[in-house]
Amino acid sequence: MAGGEGRRFGIWGVAYAIVTVACLGSAAAATFRIRTLNASADWIDTQLRSEESDYEATLQTRYVDQELQGFRERHLVLAASSTWWQIRLALLMFWVLASFSFYVYRVISSFSQEIGTGTQLPMSQNSVSGAQAR
Repeated sequence: MAGGEGRRFGIWGVAYAIVTVACLGSAAAATFRIRTLNASADWIDTQLRSEESDYEATLQTRYVDQELQGFRERHLVLAASSTWWQIRLALLMFWVLASFSFYVYRVISSFSQEIGTGTQLPMSQNSVSGAQAR
């Protein structure tokens, strides 16, 4: 491995490590946010179920308004959770793409180093001229 080649590979390795930490760390944060939002949605749903008995007993409009407001809140929380799911999925897909790209880079780099460090047959000026004449 030549000095320039090793350094160039090192830069790509560091870049891949940074992308990996950023993607997986952000995906973990998104997972935490999803769990928090889902817990909030479950809490709202529990509140709605507890108010359901009051609504059935009285059929007053204030309970209907409260229930509709609860449904709106739960919908907003679940929509935010869905957005975080999409963010997490995009981050993981980007990480898989980066991993595949880095793998392809390493394969091509090692293959070109293997070819470049192999023994080369000395070519005389006559053999080069003969090959061009054909």
